Amino acid sequence: RNPKNEALMKVLDAANHKFGRGSVSFASSSAAPDSTPAWAMRQEHLSRSFTTRWSEILVAQ
Repeated sequence: RNPKNEALMKVLDAANHKFGRGSVSFASSSAAPDSTPAWAMRQEHLSRSFTTRWSEILVAQ
């Protein structure tokens, strides 16, 4: 066991106890594994190709 991990978990547990269950979590975890997030990536702004082409890059003047 890593003492740093245990200390971090104690801090997270204390914050969740103080502010309510689930108020603090890791960024990589979601509220529920099978739920849809409230936010979504803006798909309309994706490039039309898998790799960016230099010719598609806009130049600010």
